[in-house]
Amino acid sequence: MLEYRAEGLCRNASHLRREELDHCIAAGEVLQSTALAFDTNRRLRFELCGHHAYMPFEECLDTAPGETVKEIAVLTRVGRPTCFVVQGTTQDENGEAVYLLSRAAAQRAYRRASAVSTALLVLALAVVIAAFVLGDFGAAFLTGWGNRYLLAGAVLAAILPVGTFLITALVCRLAAALHPLAGLAVQMFWCAQALAANGLVQESRNVYKELQKQDLPAARKAVARIVGRDTQNLTAEGVTKAAVETVAENASDGVIAPLLYMLLGGAPLALTYKAINTMDSMLGYKNQKYLYFGRAAARLDDVANYLPSRLAGLLWVAAAALTGSSARGAWKIWRRDRRNHASPNSAQTESACAGALGVQLAGPAYYFGEYYDKPTIGDALRPVEPKDILRADRMMYAESLLALVLGIALRLLVLAI
Repeated sequence: MLEYRAEGLCRNASHLRREELDHCIAAGEVLQSTALAFDTNRRLRFELCGHHAYMPFEECLDTAPGETVKEIAVLTRVGRPTCFVVQGTTQDENGEAVYLLSRAAAQRAYRRASAVSTALLVLALAVVIAAFVLGDFGAAFLTGWGNRYLLAGAVLAAILPVGTFLITALVCRLAAALHPLAGLAVQMFWCAQALAANGLVQESRNVYKELQKQDLPAARKAVARIVGRDTQNLTAEGVTKAAVETVAENASDGVIAPLLYMLLGGAPLALTYKAINTMDSMLGYKNQKYLYFGRAAARLDDVANYLPSRLAGLLWVAAAALTGSSARGAWKIWRRDRRNHASPNSAQTESACAGALGVQLAGPAYYFGEYYDKPTIGDALRPVEPKDILRADRMMYAESLLALVLGIALRLLVLAI
């Protein structure tokens, strides 16, 4: 069978007034209603605005060339929400006006809309990549062969996201073509893989456990698994700060951003974002090794995270209120310090977290043996302590739940319009 989205989420024709139904028919809108029966003429029967409506057997399911509709596939629609397009009216055997419905036409309309949406997503992705990557192509050519690493990094930053999107979209479509449940299973599996909340909490709590045991060398090793800075000389306070900062920053990178891209483009777009973010995590350093090769990856990640990071910062303020931390402090420091970072995005959640906890984060750090004089974020109203890791974890979970609820509500609202 050809791909078709889950039914039950379209506008319910049974709840429409006659003039609203007429408007939807004129616009060719896909509607839904519950099939009441499968009659002796092999038609699904419905009721719309007090009138009978019938769906002929051959219009109950769109099929691939050479494929026949099985009667059981139609019988199982009885008592369930069924999507359709109203194709017109006719008269039944009693001379009464009835609506003619087609589920097959609704399926074809969805496939066309899905193809257009996919094309637009690919085009938008290509435009974004071009805007921030082609500059590096030009710089590489203008500065000569000496910056061949800049050109190579730009090629990688262009190929990896587009390739990820095309491959994952193709796999999702092939799975859905085999069976709708297979397509749903692939999407759910990949969406789960794109989210990093549980892994982030587990790793940060490993740091907390070592700090509680006062095993500083083990705590340094544990925090080194989740941060990019040098950890071998960190104090206990430095280890704690590093863990809290990475929980806050990755709440945006690992949870809010993937959720947003899932909402916009399902698993393919979420995994495309993860490819961009992972590429930046591996290459986006300003040291001698990656200064040119990782520049395009870093720029692309800045673009991909621009909106999600700001949404995450605001959601963290709300999460602070839900978890008993200082929402007022989170709001104050977020407004003041959200730009205190070389990255346009990293301080968005870090500042809200610092304000919620009443501690000071960030500051100077070593990366690959080089000293970076980074600005501080927040006010040191009290010393940072290991329990701040657990508090940050709770706020991150609360923020994730808020984002999920808001995302689902928004999706349902869009479908209801």
